[in-house]
Amino acid sequence: MQTLDASQGLRREKLQKLCDYVNECCETGQDVDIGQAAFTTSLNLMSATLYSKEFAQFNTDSSQEMKEVVWGVMKCVGTPNFADYFPVLKSFDPQGILRQGKIYFDKLFAIFDEIIDEKLKNRSRSTEKNDLIDALIEIIQRDEAELSRNDIKHLLLVISVHFCYYFEKV
Repeated sequence: MQTLDASQGLRREKLQKLCDYVNECCETGQDVDIGQAAFTTSLNLMSATLYSKEFAQFNTDSSQEMKEVVWGVMKCVGTPNFADYFPVLKSFDPQGILRQGKIYFDKLFAIFDEIIDEKLKNRSRSTEKNDLIDALIEIIQRDEAELSRNDIKHLLLVISVHFCYYFEKV
């Protein structure tokens, strides 16, 4: 319960941004895509909690881009691959699943690399450790676990994909 209470201010801030966006749309007569607005709010809540960074803005396509990248990863991972059943096809990638998956994974890993680099750069200036990445970097630097930067990126990938999968089911 304390953890939930600790993030109340963050949740309130994200909901206020959503209300401000809806009010702005009402004043200008602009249509509101409720699904996209809810996704943007949820994505920003998750990304602010885990990465101390917002991934999307309401008036841009950034949340749609992030959603498409994560959904692309999910589609590639969830699509049955003929090459898994017929190993002779593996090197040909007849459905293009591996090729497409690499594009999506590379995009997400580039985002995660950027966030980690920013955290490492700012780490020397600040002693605050507010999010998951800060905690993981701390563990790595104190040699408390055998984690690498690559492990962190893959963990962030799993969390991000799980978030989008969960959000779609809600």
